[in-house]
Amino acid sequence: MNRPATLHSIMAGVADRRPFKVGRATIDPISRDAMWPGGQERLQPQTLKVLVTLVSRRGEVVTRDELVQLCWDGRIVGDDVINRSISLLRHFAERAGGFEIETVSRAGYRLIEAESAAKSVTKGKWIVPAVILVVGLIGLTGWAGFDGRHASQGAPPTPSISVMPFVAESNDPLARQVALAAPSSLSHMLSESGFENVHADAAETGSAARSDYILSGNVRRTSTSIDATVQMVARRDGTIAFAHDFSAPIAHASDLPDRIGATAAAELAWTGAQMVLDPREKLDTAVASELMSSMSLTIENGDSLRAYQQARHAAAKAPDSAMAQLTFAMQTAFSMPSIPRNERSAALALGRRASNRALTLAPEFGDVYLPWCLLHSPVRMAECDQRSRRALAVDSTSSFVPGYLSSLFEAAGRIDDSLQFGRQSLANDPYKPAKLARVIRLLEVTGNSDEAERYYRQATRLWPDNPKVQRGRVRGMVERGNYSAIERFADAEPGGPMPDAATVKALVAAWRTHSRPQADRACSDKGLKPLTLSMCMNILADVGDLDGAFAIARSLYPSWQAPPGADEDRLWLDHPGGYDTEFLTGPAAKAMRTDPRFLGLARSEGLLEYWQKDGLPDFCRPPHPEAICKQLGARR
Repeated sequence: MNRPATLHSIMAGVADRRPFKVGRATIDPISRDAMWPGGQERLQPQTLKVLVTLVSRRGEVVTRDELVQLCWDGRIVGDDVINRSISLLRHFAERAGGFEIETVSRAGYRLIEAESAAKSVTKGKWIVPAVILVVGLIGLTGWAGFDGRHASQGAPPTPSISVMPFVAESNDPLARQVALAAPSSLSHMLSESGFENVHADAAETGSAARSDYILSGNVRRTSTSIDATVQMVARRDGTIAFAHDFSAPIAHASDLPDRIGATAAAELAWTGAQMVLDPREKLDTAVASELMSSMSLTIENGDSLRAYQQARHAAAKAPDSAMAQLTFAMQTAFSMPSIPRNERSAALALGRRASNRALTLAPEFGDVYLPWCLLHSPVRMAECDQRSRRALAVDSTSSFVPGYLSSLFEAAGRIDDSLQFGRQSLANDPYKPAKLARVIRLLEVTGNSDEAERYYRQATRLWPDNPKVQRGRVRGMVERGNYSAIERFADAEPGGPMPDAATVKALVAAWRTHSRPQADRACSDKGLKPLTLSMCMNILADVGDLDGAFAIARSLYPSWQAPPGADEDRLWLDHPGGYDTEFLTGPAAKAMRTDPRFLGLARSEGLLEYWQKDGLPDFCRPPHPEAICKQLGARR
């Protein structure tokens, strides 16, 4: 195998020549424009890097490790990030024709260029991938504009962003090192998160800047830390669209550039498309900034009620913006448990109105079909599965729908399907902590603990203060019933995400010895957290105390199944948070499912209707379907 060249030398070799050809396409490596008979488009920076690397080794196998070294500067990246780049490149190859990317099993990838590989190009416009919000369950996109006639607003291009050199406020070498590295991390991670026009240009300052937004930062050293302040300003009017302070202990200063890049990519990807403000819509940039602030509160596990209030205020100012209405609808859904009980009905009505308005303004965008599900009782699982299918039929490029389906499938016990859609969702937004947490959790549930560990280390390096990642991993262990791993994890990270540590230790001991009295004593402690109670529920069932297990289930899972004539909304709004049904449908709950009471519990949560309409859970799959599956099948 040839010794791989550096990416710099590869890029320089291509850039020094005239635009190069691959298959039927001619590509300008400077502008990233690709042209072929019957079509043209601009390649994403990361797609171009992968293409150039493969072109430089035409006909040879390029390993995944080489791709990481050459195209991601050796940075630790998940398999999904590489898969997404290869997938985008293959789609480009199909459109342009004349070449293809071959997967060489257990080796890597090879670019094959032959006349026989050429394919006709389907005429039609290239749809820019939507930029989506998903917190476990949420999504956001913006639209190009509104012409006053309620025409569909469509999906706009992402904004152009100039990443300026960072300023080190002293001559300290470490501060200068961080200042030098941060713009590269920012550009790289924004490009991977769907921003197609990100570039560094030291000359683009003030009124001379040509980009939509200018992103800059300052770095300083204190006696104990390296601190940075980063902000992104709208070129048009100087509005601050994004601002964030960062701090890292001296010992972890080297992580700070990537932390800055990951935070900016995660927070701006939620609202990136909204930053392109079509002049016809005339959406005040201050309103857009308020919406982005609302999203930032959500992604960083902040004040959900404040996020809701900000989104509501912004949406009231922009009734004809699909972006503003969708944002408000989503924030209403995720803030409902924080809204005072006597205000929830009114808030629900406003959120549903905003959801309907967004659907009217942008009916061709799949994401606008899903706020309906988050603004109705979770008992509507079967209906929401169907709405998700319709959303994908309308817009197969949606990133929100895979994330939502991953959540729905996990709740219904379809773990393999959930992991597939979770991976797809993360590939679209590879730095979002909630998406990282979801994939880590699902990897633990499916027994892929080594892969979960790799993702976990990467995620905690980028998000050391975000509890979603640690909680996600522990929840996956609980859902699988991997109690020994929970104990090891709690010992390795004292004071971390495992609540009720003493009770958990006693529970694991009871599980090991199959001691019902010891489990009963541990679970009788007052004030246990819901995650601990879910462990109690399944361990009590394992040791033979099914009465105790179902008593806990009744406290965790309020009935959302409204009897005839009852108000479903009222039942749901009394307990809008509920609890996650994956602790009933996952591997750890096998003993719970041997009891006849499980069917009634499944019915009250909407699970039974879902299984009868949209597919049975994994525990009913061959070769060892559980006994309860015969009863589920009899009701189909």
